[in-house]
Amino acid sequence: MKIKINAKTLFFFLLISLVLILPIVLYALHMGGTLSNKNEDWGDFGSFIGGIYGSFFSSLSLIVVVLAALETYRSNKEQIAISRNDQHYNQFNLLISNLRSGFPQHFKYGPNDVRNIGNHYHNFAVRLGISVIASYDENLSLEQNLRNNANQYYLEQYQFLFEREARLFKCIINIIAITSHDLSQAFKIIFENTFTEEERLSLESYTRAYHQDLKSELDKWESLSKIPEEAISNARTNLRLNGMDA
Repeated sequence: MKIKINAKTLFFFLLISLVLILPIVLYALHMGGTLSNKNEDWGDFGSFIGGIYGSFFSSLSLIVVVLAALETYRSNKEQIAISRNDQHYNQFNLLISNLRSGFPQHFKYGPNDVRNIGNHYHNFAVRLGISVIASYDENLSLEQNLRNNANQYYLEQYQFLFEREARLFKCIINIIAITSHDLSQAFKIIFENTFTEEERLSLESYTRAYHQDLKSELDKWESLSKIPEEAISNARTNLRLNGMDA
């Protein structure tokens, strides 16, 4: 079986060999190449070797101890990171499971009128297309205008419709914010695949309306939701009919 030695290992062994041989070579060149028959010369040679190699091996031992400590630190740091990621993953799964199972399926349209939540999403999209007429800011894009109106919509109506869900969503966002980049991106993909576009838009709009401390984190999550094409098309039509251009 062939043993492969990489370039760094080969260089290390060559360097060590050179350091070990060089003092003997220099001593022989300086003191003469013949072996002495005097005990004093051998004693001096032993003192020389002991001084040179004793210091060398002491330094080498210190380097090995430092490298071992650094490797232990690196290994412990990796284990802590893995453990932390596992903890975040378990917390995320628990929160998203509770959010999914408890997401509203109905809403109160009136005192004695309970309707399917799909009706709310449809009314929400229609409302966005109309509301842009009364509060259109030409300094903002059409989509940003609609997003601002979506936030305002939940401030004015359905104040408690997604409150429980927004609290769970806040915890999910906080976990995403503190976990590693790769895992946080995976969490976002899982979330987007778990909830429909309508659910995500309504939840984001409600959360922005009532939990403004999350604005910076939500701004980073550009793929969280998008304004329905129906709302954008209706908004453009309504603006055009009222002499405005988006």
